[in-house]
Amino acid sequence: MIQIKKWRLVFVCLLTLCASVIQAQDRTIVISGSVVTPEKVLNKGWVVIKHKKISAVSETLPKEENAIWVDTNDIIFPGFIDLHNHPMYAMFEPWDAKQLFNNRYEWRSLEKYKQEIATPARNIQDDPQGYCDIAEFAEVQAITGGTTTFSGMFLLRSFGTTFPACLSRLAVRKLEIDSGFYSGHGHERVQNVLGVS
Repeated sequence: MIQIKKWRLVFVCLLTLCASVIQAQDRTIVISGSVVTPEKVLNKGWVVIKHKKISAVSETLPKEENAIWVDTNDIIFPGFIDLHNHPMYAMFEPWDAKQLFNNRYEWRSLEKYKQEIATPARNIQDDPQGYCDIAEFAEVQAITGGTTTFSGMFLLRSFGTTFPACLSRLAVRKLEIDSGFYSGHGHERVQNVLGVS
């Protein structure tokens, strides 16, 4: 009988804990700091989260009663950040080589990959309009999935140091091209140092 009472006590404690966590999740959360949006950097901004979703990003102090306030004094990127992606290949269906490889680079030399992915991608991406079309498609796909910032948006050598105009007017922030922290394109500190993109 004593063991039953202990289990009841443990159960009641767990139930109470779960109820308090659920209640806290229903509260509004306001986070402040340097907020990076696709349009600009807010040196002092606020992100309001209601019902587990971003409901507002503001330059002015929000009026939220009974909210949990978190002042980070740090950098905030609202939304999902995809730090390693290949957005310029988003136009292709997932590729199936129909075989296994000994290492992660072996597939790149496969003729099937070159014919089905590498060559068509390069042909489209070498054309400035094709490049912009793919970039727009990749960003729409990312935003639809909740991604607001990504890395891996490479520029082809044929562009030199000139960035296509379409990159600066689209919706997703591209960390290695224009994070908003440095003046002008291409002066970013976020780089793909591993060379695996």
